[in-house]
Amino acid sequence: MTNKAQAIFNQIGNKNLLLFGVHQETLVPNGVSFKLLKNEKKVTDVKIELNMYDTYDLTFYNIRGTKVKIIRKSEDIMGEQLADAISITTKVKILY
Repeated sequence: MTNKAQAIFNQIGNKNLLLFGVHQETLVPNGVSFKLLKNEKKVTDVKIELNMYDTYDLTFYNIRGTKVKIIRKSEDIMGEQLADAISITTKVKILY
């Protein structure tokens, strides 16, 4: 795992990664993508990318077979707000 991906996961927090059920992590340009366990909003995948302002852009997907639906895009999220942004979108409660 690259330093960028490790930094993203550190900012989300290990306990929160477990609560979200993060698995199948994949490196993408300037970030990371991963799958989530079932949740209320039916988000199956999340992509987090570092942008030119040193903040993060998040894209939440529902992927079923060949159908890809973007559920939500969030831009310019600070590192300390990553877990909150995922929690708000998926309705999964996190630990502070």
